[in-house]
Amino acid sequence: DSDRFLAAFCDRYIRGRTDVGVATREKYGHTKRFLVGMFGEDRLLKSITKADAKSWQRWLMQQPVRIDKDGNVIRTMAESTASKHVKRAKTMFDDAVDARLIDESPMDAIKGGQEVNRKRDFFVGRNAAATVLDACPDHDWRLIFGLARFGGFRVCELLNVEWGDVLWDQNKIRNNSPKTGLRFVPIFPELAPILEAAFDNAYPGQVRCLERY
Repeated sequence: DSDRFLAAFCDRYIRGRTDVGVATREKYGHTKRFLVGMFGEDRLLKSITKADAKSWQRWLMQQPVRIDKDGNVIRTMAESTASKHVKRAKTMFDDAVDARLIDESPMDAIKGGQEVNRKRDFFVGRNAAATVLDACPDHDWRLIFGLARFGGFRVCELLNVEWGDVLWDQNKIRNNSPKTGLRFVPIFPELAPILEAAFDNAYPGQVRCLERY
């Protein structure tokens, strides 16, 4: 059975995850790429040991993510990114156990660390927000920033917002998020003028708030 081999198993698993969105399946695809990158496409699942899993985790942390013009590695994979791959690998190998392709998961030998890189956190205060808004080239870009900063919209949510979701009389926006489901976002005073300006500049019959993207 081809599912006994690493690449074929990963492909089958990813195709079968119809309960998640396309973006999530793509992330599993990235993890598969790193698994295959170390172990090879035709590696038997049952031949991957706990020691191999530990080596894979260390190998992940050595993968270059930024290289200068001379080919020198400037930065390797962040611990938070490696931890996300470890988490997804654990999920896939647990499925292999459930499918009785292997007796136990080698990924049980490793633990993921912090999945959020807090070193990259930056609080966008009023002065910084004003600077960004002044630099935005048009109403669409101001709305993108305004919804993210003052409405807490994720990137995957921005393009789903329609003008019909803006409940002006209730002073809130309906956000039917593909990630978290339906929630309502208040139209805060900082967001209101940005939203109104974008609405005034929308073309007749425009459905989505960010139709051009």
